[in-house]
Amino acid sequence: MGKLLALAVVGVVSALIGERLFTLRHKSGASRELKPKRLPNCHHIEGLDDVVYLFVVNHPQFKSRVEVFKFVEDDKSLVHLKTVKHELLSSVNDILALSPDSFYATNDQYFRERILVYLEIILTLTWTNVIYYSPNEVKEVATGFYGANGINISPDGKYIYVSDPFGHNIHVFKKHGNFSLTPVKVLQLETLVDNISVEPSTGDLWVGCHPNGIKLLFYDPDNLPGSEVLHIQDILSEKPTVTQVYADDGSVIQGSSVAAVYENQLLIGTVFHRSLHCKL
Repeated sequence: MGKLLALAVVGVVSALIGERLFTLRHKSGASRELKPKRLPNCHHIEGLDDVVYLFVVNHPQFKSRVEVFKFVEDDKSLVHLKTVKHELLSSVNDILALSPDSFYATNDQYFRERILVYLEIILTLTWTNVIYYSPNEVKEVATGFYGANGINISPDGKYIYVSDPFGHNIHVFKKHGNFSLTPVKVLQLETLVDNISVEPSTGDLWVGCHPNGIKLLFYDPDNLPGSEVLHIQDILSEKPTVTQVYADDGSVIQGSSVAAVYENQLLIGTVFHRSLHCKL
């Protein structure tokens, strides 16, 4: 009887793990193959000069810190002002600065221990969040993400956008005077969305994406992770326009994580590969 019970328990656990792994493969886009869609005027960028960072995510010893700098215009240098740390800033992925002392931050993992992080991914838990930080108040303002990732704000400052790669979506929130957030809508996509750039003049979103998350997580030089850039117009409307502007199977650029536009120039950044500059 004991052996039969043990076998039954093993069977149930195996079925649960199998179902979770199947779900994970779907959410990571493991079976998706990307058809390249390249732009005619692109070239790799070997280095970037004069890049100014005001708020920087830092992960010393697998912990999360936010480093705050001040730009000195006279000699074009950065002066380190302070290091921000808090127990709610546990796994910071991206920051949206609101003032010299306050910001929103996304946490892309709930657990910090490596084995629990793997379990979190396999079980596809939706426990990650967005935190509001100021010297006077620190609070959770949004939760329910598989992995809260990129964050940005509309040009009028009224709406906050948060990407969730494993959810294949972008969450839109209304920002209130006390910096709390209320859900407005979720834009569902067919790719793993990473960082979000907002075009100041139009409010359009430009998103670096990962068409196949498994290829990114388990790098194989014979099966390269691809890249994808989406242009999203009128995200607040009932039917936003989503355009695939660029797509590559990894032969040109691997693991695109961000895209930004300025005067018909498109800059694509990656997790670990080179940058790419294109003329639109």
